[in-house]
Amino acid sequence: MKLGWTICFRHGAIKRPVAGLLLLLWLNLLALAALPRLHTHVHADAASPAHQCAVTAVEQGKFVFHAPTPVFAAAAQAIELEPARLVSASIPASSHRLAPGRAPPTV
Repeated sequence: MKLGWTICFRHGAIKRPVAGLLLLLWLNLLALAALPRLHTHVHADAASPAHQCAVTAVEQGKFVFHAPTPVFAAAAQAIELEPARLVSASIPASSHRLAPGRAPPTV
């Protein structure tokens, strides 16, 4: 059973308004980061060094241009393998004919 909102989301009826809303919020966040006076209007303690919010994270470059942390893996030790041993199995030959009562009818 599918819900109605999942069908709307797949066809784009909700995708575009949600994308537009997220773009609008991102542009507002960038405007607050670019204009400190507007940021102090939103937060009274925006000028204090202890103030932390999404705007200060964007101002400090923690949100937009954060370089990924390099991950180093330890080198695996060499694996020693023995050569494969050939094993032969003898399978007795058997007749592949059908049993007398199992044959197709003859005309």
